[in-house]
Parts: sequence; structure tokens; C-alpha cells
Amino acid sequence: MTLDCFARLGSDVISLVVSFLSLGDDVISCLRCSRWIRHWVLVALPLRRSQYDVIVWAVRAGSPRVLDGVLKLAGVDPSMFNNIAVRIASTSDAYLDNLRLLLNDKRVDPTASCNGPIRRASEYGLARIVETLLDDGRPDPSAVDSAALRSACKNGHVDTVRLLLADGRASPSADGNAALLSASSKGHLQIVGMLLNDPRVNPGYFGNVAVLNATMHNHADVVLRLLADPRVHDVVDEGYLLRRACHHGVIGVVQWLLRDRSHRDLNYQAALLAARKAGQNDIVQMLVNGGHVSPPPDLDVNLKRRRCPCHRCMAVQMRRSDAPDARPVFTGIDDHMMPSLPGRKCRFM
Repeated sequence: MTLDCFARLGSDVISLVVSFLSLGDDVISCLRCSRWIRHWVLVALPLRRSQYDVIVWAVRAGSPRVLDGVLKLAGVDPSMFNNIAVRIASTSDAYLDNLRLLLNDKRVDPTASCNGPIRRASEYGLARIVETLLDDGRPDPSAVDSAALRSACKNGHVDTVRLLLADGRASPSADGNAALLSASSKGHLQIVGMLLNDPRVNPGYFGNVAVLNATMHNHADVVLRLLADPRVHDVVDEGYLLRRACHHGVIGVVQWLLRDRSHRDLNYQAALLAARKAGQNDIVQMLVNGGHVSPPPDLDVNLKRRRCPCHRCMAVQMRRSDAPDARPVFTGIDDHMMPSLPGRKCRFM
């Protein structure tokens, strides 16, 4: 069909044709034709499609020209459905131009859904989207206990964290220093360093739980970075930290604690028991060979760790590596208590 033939069709026929077009490549192809065809397609779209489908499709089309044409239609409000347009535009860098176009529209509220656009962009690590929203000034990154900063730290988005900290409104100490706790648990060393440089952060919060979290998740570099901070080093219980590091096999932390001769209150015997109980034979040898503890008479470094076959109690079995058919030796009777059933012991006792 030529353009002249298409021009002689009535508006009702054009609306019928548009109803068969998919909200995708078909409509975009029509919008790339003459201005007259674009006009009728944009007019007929809201008549044959719901306003929700039209506004969502226009944002996801990725073309500011398409979105601008849809926004100029009568009856199309970009703030409809709790500002669904700006919320979708903040979920991908491909919609950055559409986001800027929407922010210039006075009807759009980027703080909708408890500042959902900036929270979602921070969670996904979309630094350019976050920067655009911060430059607008209306979105508040401190909403919901600085959820934007907390999610960015948890997921390891360095550029996003840098932007939010430079803005200053999001508090890194919100929700019990949750940003530092999540970053240390996940092992994001660079983010931990950025947070420690902020005076609002308290790395010794709640008994140095950030150090303990990094130790339990075997992030030795994060633990050493936290211990280098005087706010942590002055109050940390290094004896307990040594026991936890021995239990979880964090060799780097154990070596650092053993190398620093200023530690006089470390209970090496308790650390040895923790390492033996968890089957950390390398750490057991390190403690014995370093002269910190005398080897117990029943020490056997050829023991291998294996979980209890019931998989419900906290027991760990130890079996000799040179005798795989030998009867397993349990580390202790108390560990075979069911956590969910107090007083009931494991059937594999």
C-alpha cells in the first residue's frame, strides 16, 4: 500500500489497522514514516490500547521522540499508575534519555513509591541513572533508612556508593551501620574502605560485629582492613576473634594475630580446640609449629572433616584420611543436640 492510498483511509480504518500492530517493532516502523502516518498512529494507539500499555511501551521503546509524541497526546498522563513511567525508566541505562525527558515534565514525581526510582537504580548499580536523579534534586536517597546506599553497598556497586556518599544525604550509619555490615559480610573491600573514611560510620558498632561477619565469611582482606582502623582495634576482643578465625579457617587473620606480639591475652588453647573441632588442620599445625601451644597427646593431623549424616544437628565427624573405612570419631556429644528440638539427641549418636 502506498502512502497516498494510506492517506485516503478514514480514521476508523486507521484505528482498526493500529489495533493489529504489536507494541514494538511494528509501531516503531510506522512512527519512522511520514509525519501524517505518525500522527494517526499516535492518535489511534490510546483508542485501541490501554493507557498503561501505551505509556509503558513508549518508555521501553528507548526513543525519546516516541515518548515525547505519546506524552503530547490528550489523556496521557506520565504520572498515572503511581508514576509508572519514571519508575520503569530508572531500571536500565538504555532508558536514560527517556528518564531525562520525563524529569523535565512537571507532572512526573520521581519520589513516588517511597523514592522507588533511586532505590531501584542503586540496587542495580546504575550509576548514570543515580547521578541523573541526584542532579534533579527531588529524589531523597535517605528514604527508608538510606535503603539506596544499603543496597548499593550490599551488591558491591562502587560507583553508585561513591555518588551517594558524595551527595551527603544518605547516612551510612543508618539502620545500625547496615551498609558496613553488609559490605563486610560480602567481602567488598573497596566499599568497606570508602565507608570507613566517612566519620559517620562506627565500625565498632555492636561489639565489632562487622569484623566478626567478615571473619565468618572468610574475607581476610576485609578483616585486616577493619582491624587497621583504631576504632576497631582498640576495643575488639582479639581472643574471641582468634577463636572464630580458627574455627572458620581464615588463615590470614590467624597469621596476623599470631604475628603481632602485642596480644598477650589470647587463649591459644581455646583457639586450638576451636580449630580441631572444625577440622582446620592447617591452623592446628600453625598453632603447634609456632610454639603457641603444646601438641595434645591425641592430636592427629590426618583427620578429615565430615558433616553428620543426619544434616540436622551441628555435629562434625572426623575420619582419618589414611583409614577411610575406620569408624568416625565425633567431636563432642553436646553438638549432637537438635537445635529445633531441645533435649533430643541425634539418632546417629
